[in-house]
Amino acid sequence: MIVLSKKLWESNHIIKLHCTSDWNSPDTSILCECIYSELKKLLIEAKELNKPAYIICDCTKGELPPFVQAIKFAKFMATIRPILEGGLECTILYIKSDSAILWFNRIFSIYTPARPVHIIKDKNDIKKYIKN
Repeated sequence: MIVLSKKLWESNHIIKLHCTSDWNSPDTSILCECIYSELKKLLIEAKELNKPAYIICDCTKGELPPFVQAIKFAKFMATIRPILEGGLECTILYIKSDSAILWFNRIFSIYTPARPVHIIKDKNDIKKYIKN
């Protein structure tokens, strides 16, 4: 399941996402829809304030979603493309495994991100992308 953290939202407009290992729960789809709604709300706020947000996806925690859930997320992102174009600076994918990079490359063969996506393997590089 996807987890959204807003701890850094007020100070830096950073949204952190990570996954748990519980993708088989009967309420996973409903909970993901709630996360998508919250994400959209934050990105609209960022766009209205003219202060684009950063999304940091920590792919070192939990398990990557099943492909069906990933496609649902990509479809959601495609439907909010105009919001992303004005409300998102970039997405940072913190990934340590080559298999996760391949997994994302499969997603990106179907979905073209509206804003830049940076794949990093060293946590310290996150600050570099946000400062620049």
